[in-house]
Amino acid sequence: MEIEYSNFAIDNDIYGMNEICGLIEIDSNFIYNNFYDVRKIKYNEKTRVLLFFGLILNKKNRTFIKKAFEELGLTETLKIRKMKNLSTSELAKILIIKLLIGSSKVIFLDHIDNVLIDKDVKNIIKFIKDKKNIINKTIIFSTDDINSVVEKCERYIIVEENKIIYNGCDIKELPLKTDIINFVDIANEKGAKLDYYKDINDLLKAIYRSVKK
Repeated sequence: MEIEYSNFAIDNDIYGMNEICGLIEIDSNFIYNNFYDVRKIKYNEKTRVLLFFGLILNKKNRTFIKKAFEELGLTETLKIRKMKNLSTSELAKILIIKLLIGSSKVIFLDHIDNVLIDKDVKNIIKFIKDKKNIINKTIIFSTDDINSVVEKCERYIIVEENKIIYNGCDIKELPLKTDIINFVDIANEKGAKLDYYKDINDLLKAIYRSVKK
């Protein structure tokens, strides 16, 4: 897992503006080869969480941080703990919040789903989506799981050998199939006439509607 950033703007035609891009890399190191000046966020392990936010603690950012703590499941008492005493999940969330209120143009959430539970990843992505007009950044969510990319993101970028082989929002055109798409294909071969869906709950509703008919 890496949580990184770049202060340099990227091509909005490729990555969209203020979007969450899901990135799947096949035999590639795309982030480091295609984005300029990708940096890891630095912190002193002995620093307390509240001081880690430092000079950016104006009234607006205090309100943002309070809301982020609430929605990401962080307690207020955590603010007085030292960075080194945070769990992996807590540390990841604190680093993300710091970047969200910082001046960076791009935030890279690189394989955070390898160490965070799916509920935490969903909450992080949902919070970013809800606040994206305030955040005003592009988020690159990199993972090996096509199911996670389609479920959580607005745009999908598939890279093979450091070349983009798909960039878009249409799940029907993806070169990789999600579990839901595979299921729908099998069902349709048997005459089900189902459409493709991003979310399993939407698929279940469609199946229920088809059964009622």
